[in-house]
Amino acid sequence: MVAVIPPPPALNGELTLFHTTDPLLQNSPVVVFYGPAASVGAPSSRIQVHIFTPAGLESYPRLAISPNSPYYAAVNALPREEQADEVCRGLAFGLSKYFADIPKLVKETWTTQVLSSKKAASAFGLFGDAHIAVLASRMTRIESAEHIIEDIQRALGEQCTSWLDLDIVLPPGSIQQTAASDSNTEDDVTEDELLERRYKQHAPLIKHFGEPAFIPTSKMKRAPSRVTAIGRSRILMRNQKEVVRKEMCELVDTEESYVGKVAQLVHQVALELRQSVERDAAIPVATPSERAVNELFPQCLEDILELNSNFLTAVKAILDQTEEAAIKDLQSDGGSADSTGVLQFSKCLHEWLPKFAKSYAEYMQAHSRASILLKQLKTSADSTVAEKIREIGEKRLSSLLIEPVQRLPRYTLYIDTIARQLPVAHPALKSLLKARDIVSEICSQDASGAEQANILDRLKRLVQSWPAQLQSLGRLVSVVDMAELDPPYEPTEFRGPSGILLLFSDCLVAVEKCSANSLSARALIAELDKSVSVDTGRPRTPDLRFTDAFRLDEVLAAEFMDNLVVSILPKSSEKTTPEPVYDRVYLLEGVYAGKASRFLEEMTKAKVEGRFTEALRESGAWEVRSIQPAVGELNLFSSIFERSKEQPKGAGNGPAPIQVVIEPTRHTTGIRLGERGVDTIVSIKDAGSGQWHLSVDSSIVAGTRDKVGQDDFIPVLLKRCE
Repeated sequence: MVAVIPPPPALNGELTLFHTTDPLLQNSPVVVFYGPAASVGAPSSRIQVHIFTPAGLESYPRLAISPNSPYYAAVNALPREEQADEVCRGLAFGLSKYFADIPKLVKETWTTQVLSSKKAASAFGLFGDAHIAVLASRMTRIESAEHIIEDIQRALGEQCTSWLDLDIVLPPGSIQQTAASDSNTEDDVTEDELLERRYKQHAPLIKHFGEPAFIPTSKMKRAPSRVTAIGRSRILMRNQKEVVRKEMCELVDTEESYVGKVAQLVHQVALELRQSVERDAAIPVATPSERAVNELFPQCLEDILELNSNFLTAVKAILDQTEEAAIKDLQSDGGSADSTGVLQFSKCLHEWLPKFAKSYAEYMQAHSRASILLKQLKTSADSTVAEKIREIGEKRLSSLLIEPVQRLPRYTLYIDTIARQLPVAHPALKSLLKARDIVSEICSQDASGAEQANILDRLKRLVQSWPAQLQSLGRLVSVVDMAELDPPYEPTEFRGPSGILLLFSDCLVAVEKCSANSLSARALIAELDKSVSVDTGRPRTPDLRFTDAFRLDEVLAAEFMDNLVVSILPKSSEKTTPEPVYDRVYLLEGVYAGKASRFLEEMTKAKVEGRFTEALRESGAWEVRSIQPAVGELNLFSSIFERSKEQPKGAGNGPAPIQVVIEPTRHTTGIRLGERGVDTIVSIKDAGSGQWHLSVDSSIVAGTRDKVGQDDFIPVLLKRCE
């Protein structure tokens, strides 16, 4: 993990708590922990002072009170009797140093919040020696400070992030797009060989940034299935063969039943309904009933019948051809690679399932309006149509119409059951997993999945005070229940209103629940995912109220309080805003309770998704890689691309704050330090013999230069970027 906000000092030992309020700043609280400086050996005359005000906490663990110091002027401003008090002198000296160290912008923000103008602040002589002397004289000792210490330690506790976002920028022409994981031709190529084909001489360096990761696009909405060796035997056992063969036979049996039902739907039900609405040829325009029937039984339904009939013939032939050998082989463990016929079976699935994509996608889109069309036909003025539907039976008709929609997920179930039985090295496993992904991709095109425009429309209806400037949103990534916490962030006593966080690929939106009956995150997802056929579009009483929106590239996110809480911190900026910007602290609830790091992972990936256009992400000149060493350690999520393919200025989220530039001398353009939020630039050059020159320039810490080898590359990089 990386500390975004370091922990406060340990406020214990021989410390005494003093407190007062500042009448010149509308009674703002001033808290001071005072005591002797911790020392080893001989006693020290130095003191330690920890001061906490609305301007923040500052600690001075070893402060020498010297009359020659400029801070001693505040001591001289004390009343004579107070100057004789050692503690009062220490308080005045410490406050003088504290106010001198406060940045000018912080002082101006503080005074602007509590006073009508900066001129008034000047008139009162704020933060001067007289002001400090008054505060030191007013200090009151607090006897029981345990609960105050606890509140300060919690409110100012260490805040960390477990995910670091990098841009890995290669020189133009470095990525070979022809080697981009063509699943149909790279079956026998190892991951290392693919990496070398794609990145050539940069492959050893890129490999350090972890395994390929996944971000959804319109072409790929889910991560490809991968083989896992967990729980798998080394050979195909007898009981596993029985399960495999049983599932293959059951798939064929149910396919035969399914083809029969689709044939009944096409050749009987659809034909009868079409005949019931046959119109006069002299009428040039189709009647509403005719249009509804044609939409209910689209042409793609006949294509599905033809495809699945041919598919049934193919898989049935494989079962027949392998039946005798499979029966013999079921008597023992092991055997040949295709003793059960599963290899031929998997190849058949891999060959045929892609052919289903177009017809099934079209049918699922048409079926999303089935309930509306049936209702329209039942209440049609054409009595013949309504009578025919009653004769067929609405329940039977609905059951037949949904058969193609329900069939695709059944393939996934069969494939999963078969794949779980196979050893990790079985030749049929890769084809099965690819076939499964094909089915998943077809299902993801279901029209019931809400498009972004529909999501925005529904949010406007469900959320009060939705701002006019939020008219376009990226992909909805996650929806999380939460409760906003107020300082000092005690979840029970200082719990604010409950709400929901909506994470998009370009922004984070917070909404407040208006009542105890308001939508939960899960219910809101259901509302946003509703099919067009069940979305009446009628306005409803808003359950939620808009409260905040943050651009992902303008904030930092951190976790604290044992992974319970997420804080949203505005990035420091030279620009000043009319109103002060505050941190937001959210206690995550529901399925994300105690999983703040998981939310930060999703937020990091959302930033990357919003940073690059989908066209670039779908090309072979871009990928993401991830390193997740162990629980509690820092994880890396890196986008890798060529300099020539970088997003133009102003497109999507800004660049990652850390830019890793490979071979900087080969880049003709680039982002300079401090430009567009970039605070660290790491330059990497090949030093030969498996080593690299690693140069880090940062606007936060001093620059470094290292020569690193294979084993210490990532540890040194992480240490320099913290």
